[in-house]
Amino acid sequence: MRRGTAAVQTVALLTGTGGPALAGLCVAAGSASVLAVLVCVLLGRATAHRL
Repeated sequence: MRRGTAAVQTVALLTGTGGPALAGLCVAAGSASVLAVLVCVLLGRATAHRL
């Protein structure tokens, strides 16, 4: 996952779509949202048998 986020940030900086602060913020926000989805999916399965 770190390689993917580093690649996205590098491409954003090379293409000039934003400054370093904006690129870092967007990459961090994207990574946090992916991790939040994974946590919900994986932890949701652990308690799926309870009603």
